[in-house]
Amino acid sequence: MKFFLIPFQVVHKKFLSIQTQLKQSTCDAVMILRSRFLDARRKRRNFSKKATEVLNEYFYSHLANPYPSGEAKEELAKKCNITVAQVR
Repeated sequence: MKFFLIPFQVVHKKFLSIQTQLKQSTCDAVMILRSRFLDARRKRRNFSKKATEVLNEYFYSHLANPYPSGEAKEELAKKCNITVAQVR
């Protein structure tokens, strides 16, 4: 039975090749996941732009007590074209 010794340089070259492929495939996978995550974030919008502006305006003008009363909730809901439950 004969044993052949594989030179260190051959093994090292193969290792570097596999390492480079692994890095590239990992980088590609991360970029795909990042793209999908950002696309999902861009598409999601709970309220219209106008409703968001109205609600933010109320919040920042009432920072000391940002919790609207029942009447204020109804008024905000009408302005934003959303339900009172959504104002909560």
